[in-house]
Formats: sequence, C-alpha cells, structure tokens
Amino acid sequence: MLATWTIPAVRQRHNVAHQGRGSRDTPYHSSGPSIALSEVCYMTIKGSCLCGAVTYEITAAFQFLGNCHCSMCRKSNGAAFATWGILNPGTFHWTSGETLIQNYETSPGNTRLFCERCGSTLASAHSGVVGEVVIGTVDGDPGAIPREHIFVGSKAPWYQITDTLPQHEAWPPGLA
Repeated sequence: MLATWTIPAVRQRHNVAHQGRGSRDTPYHSSGPSIALSEVCYMTIKGSCLCGAVTYEITAAFQFLGNCHCSMCRKSNGAAFATWGILNPGTFHWTSGETLIQNYETSPGNTRLFCERCGSTLASAHSGVVGEVVIGTVDGDPGAIPREHIFVGSKAPWYQITDTLPQHEAWPPGLA
C-alpha cells in the first residue's frame, strides 16, 4: 500500500485514555484526548519505475501537484503533459536500484532522473537534490490531486485541456 498514514503513539495514548471504555479499535471520540493529527501523522509514499528495478520513498505529503505542458516534459514522458509532485526538502530517498539511475541535464543544475533499464523518468533534481517526482511513478494514491496546468503556452496542439484547473502560460506566480 502506498499512501500510508501512520499514527505513532496516538493509538497508545488513545487506549490509555479510554481504558475500560470499549475495544482498542474504538474510534476516537470528541470527549477523548485532544491531539493535533498534524503533529503525530506522517505519510509514506512509495514509487518505482516500469521494470521495478528502481524504487523510492517519500516521507511526507507532497507540497502540491501540477501538470506541466512544456516540450521537455512532453518529450521525456511521451505524453501530452507530465504531472509532477513537488517535495519538501529531505523527504525523498532511493530504496533500491540507485546504481541504475541515469540522468539528463535539461538546464544548468537541473537533471531528469530515469531508469537505465526501462527508461522510466522518475524524478527531477535541482543542484543534485531531488525536488519533484513524476506522479505516474507513484505506486498507489499520491494523497493529492493536481492544482494547476503550467506552460500551457507550449502545450501539444493536438491536446485540449478540459478541466477547470487554473492555467498558466509559463511559470505560475511565485515559481518563476
């Protein structure tokens, strides 16, 4: 299972606070202990390439997801656009096949990372640090949906965007 929410210590605290008031699987009650889930939850997202030789793990939710229509994304993914998940720094790590990862520098300091066996584009690194992953490589629910379309000024002429997400000709405000 991919997008796994883990609640360490919450169940233990809940069970202690509710001893004698039901089974250990009793749902939390509003009269129970006040615990901010954002303080105790974390998300693990796993992903892999087409052949399964390269795998990765992300230990936090994505900052956001977006659909990029630039020609580099279209060509590197063989599709009308690529859906990218933007990461929090330090939350990404390879779990297998790291020696099979090849890279292609698309602009100074920016590289696309792909499996040398099957060719799957997996991620993008900025100055050597993975900052985003191709959502199509996530093994399951990424826990978010795209919030926008970017670089629609260079989208494929044969593709028509039919959803109501915001569209930006190039970089959206604040990301340029």
